[in-house]
Amino acid sequence: MLSVLLTTVFAVNAQRVSFGVRGGLNVSSVSVSLEEMKGISPEVDYGMGMHVGGIVDISLEDVLSGFYVQPGLYYSLNRSKVKGSEGDKKNKFHYFKLPLLLSYRFPLLEEVRLHFNLGPYFAYGFSGEISVNGMVMDVFKESRAIHIFSFGSEFFNGKDVKLLKRFDTGIAFGTGVNIDRVYVGLGYEIGIFNTANISKFTYKNRNFFLSFGYDF
Repeated sequence: MLSVLLTTVFAVNAQRVSFGVRGGLNVSSVSVSLEEMKGISPEVDYGMGMHVGGIVDISLEDVLSGFYVQPGLYYSLNRSKVKGSEGDKKNKFHYFKLPLLLSYRFPLLEEVRLHFNLGPYFAYGFSGEISVNGMVMDVFKESRAIHIFSFGSEFFNGKDVKLLKRFDTGIAFGTGVNIDRVYVGLGYEIGIFNTANISKFTYKNRNFFLSFGYDF
């Protein structure tokens, strides 16, 4: 009797939880400002990167019809370019990202469902660099920054600094569609945490993403 009950509980839970893989394109930017520039932000160009990872779908159908909770884990490469008087600063940041999304879904056709997703993301930068005029700075470690990000001032004065914090968090939102088990989605991530590790300086991530996936 106990074995039948456990089998039934496991089968019900299995129906509520599923897994999927995701991968695709990032089109990233940064929001940068320096107090010395009186709030004026430098011009920033978007750069192309990528992401790959997996998700878990947890159905809330018993409580809220059409709603799911979707945690995920991704590797994400964000690239961008900040223009400055000393030359263009090329950013290349590598993150592990953990989004935690609330997803609402409704059927369009028999095998087609439309998704609307919203929730926070948390990220950890394990590698990152800014390069300009052949000079490269590791942004997550203390390194010599001689005018690499000074926008025409002697802000760093050649000191060893750690430019950015490794941790980032923000809001992610987007939409997507499932055609049977195949997924296609678009979204945007807005960093709300100032990742700059020095005073009078703000640095926030921005990222559009296009994802393709398969749900098991």
